[in-house]
Amino acid sequence: MGENSINTQRSLNSIELIKVSQAGISFIDIKDVYDVNKPQTINIQIRRDTAAQAAGLIGKQVEVQTTLGKFANGSAASNNVIVTKTIAATDISDNVVTIPFTLTSELAGITALQATILGETQPNGEPRYRATVDARFRATTPAKMLFQAVKSVITPGGSTEIVATVKDKNDVPVEGQTVVFSRTSDSSAGRLSAATAVTNSRGEARVVYQANASSPIGGVVINARLLDDKFNVPTRTTTITVSEEAVYTTLAFADKISSDDIYYTVRGSISVMDGSGRAVPNKEVSIKSYAVEYAQGKVCLLNTNVAYQGANTIDKDGKVNTPALKTSTKQEPLIFKSNWYDTEDPEYNYTLDKDADININDDGSIGNGRLDPINPVAIINGQVSEDGYSFTTDEVGRADFEIRYPIRYSTWVKVRFDASTFLNGSESTQSINYVLPYQLGDLSISDSSLITPWIDHASPFGTGGVPCIDSMSINIDAEKDISKVVLSPYQPNYSVSINGEGPSNISTGYNSFIVDFSKAFDLGSTISVNSNGFGFSKVIQAQ
Repeated sequence: MGENSINTQRSLNSIELIKVSQAGISFIDIKDVYDVNKPQTINIQIRRDTAAQAAGLIGKQVEVQTTLGKFANGSAASNNVIVTKTIAATDISDNVVTIPFTLTSELAGITALQATILGETQPNGEPRYRATVDARFRATTPAKMLFQAVKSVITPGGSTEIVATVKDKNDVPVEGQTVVFSRTSDSSAGRLSAATAVTNSRGEARVVYQANASSPIGGVVINARLLDDKFNVPTRTTTITVSEEAVYTTLAFADKISSDDIYYTVRGSISVMDGSGRAVPNKEVSIKSYAVEYAQGKVCLLNTNVAYQGANTIDKDGKVNTPALKTSTKQEPLIFKSNWYDTEDPEYNYTLDKDADININDDGSIGNGRLDPINPVAIINGQVSEDGYSFTTDEVGRADFEIRYPIRYSTWVKVRFDASTFLNGSESTQSINYVLPYQLGDLSISDSSLITPWIDHASPFGTGGVPCIDSMSINIDAEKDISKVVLSPYQPNYSVSINGEGPSNISTGYNSFIVDFSKAFDLGSTISVNSNGFGFSKVIQAQ
């Protein structure tokens, strides 16, 4: 470069960017890559045409800037990304000035280095001597490895890249690490393109898996580990499915119910998909149902009355103001349901075992001599296959059907549905437990009378001795800091709490159970009432 020109140089990959310049400034001996956390010497070279001209630079300052890392003896104000050195006679050899700087980076990446002789400018004000160059730092200490297949599902004969990404503790990619690939299972009998690969500047080591035959879900298991085990990076595993056949099913029911005077009917659908999520048409799929749990209980009509008296306030004139009483009255049906009981036919052989008869009768005795619950569900309609039992998926991979069950069994029976299809000689099944729903409009109040879809408003398996609460009165007085709850009719074993806090006193009145709290609860608090294993919770509201 001439003396009157700016010497600019850039390179990502060159080992040596500029070795000779007739006159000017340059970086010399720049390496292709530097390791992080190690001090690196960066040399600046200034060439003049004569030794006398070189000596004329003594006392001039050379400034170097970096966009990554820090200089030893750098400017504290610049966070050590700028360093300045004064040219001394010891830096000069004949007509060449060489000044070393020490740069260390904790982070990997590319830095832009810039060197300038301060105070030497051209007529237009631009620096007379300036050079720039790029240098790259790489991470060297692996701390973790990510591992995955680019495609987790491929077809027979297809292929996918397998990628291991090695990073340091700061999630910076680590270059130059050898990764070893192996298989612990391969039901496809496929092929790996190589046993090892070296990580690139992105920390990625890649090989290719070539599939052969179809496999079960996750039938190809591939491991990756570092060849150098001194870093204690755990082995990673990924799986691949090789398939173009049906591999799994999904089962769903509509949230709308149709009914007549006897039955509820709900639409259902089975979807069959291959390993890549594509629908599979013309695939036979079967569905079966059996009752797994049942509940006892009863629907009660509850009248709730709330009265809330706020605390007095005193205005600036000393006048006491009593807030208006807030009240509410609500009548609503409450379903008191027991915990779920396991079926009394655990072997599903339609035989009642004596020890399995666990119904709690209204008189408190155990067992009613019947097998509970029966399976109340009939699976109807849909596109049936030739065997008259299985369904066949349509052109978009779905098989629609309906379930029908007597109204009286709704909400009290939990039914398990198994939808299954076959893949490579094995059965693929999805199962769900489904509480038979009731139609919301069938549970209502008419002229203070309870209307429900259940005979005597009760579970077909008995009430379990549930005590109906006809009325609940809640009185809260914030001025006196007390709360009172009155339940009727009287039962001796009520448990009442508000926001999880128990009462301070329990007493009885005329056909009523009374609980007192030495605290005024706020509106919006939750009251919980339980008796004989049945209960409910409500938010206390008033206006």
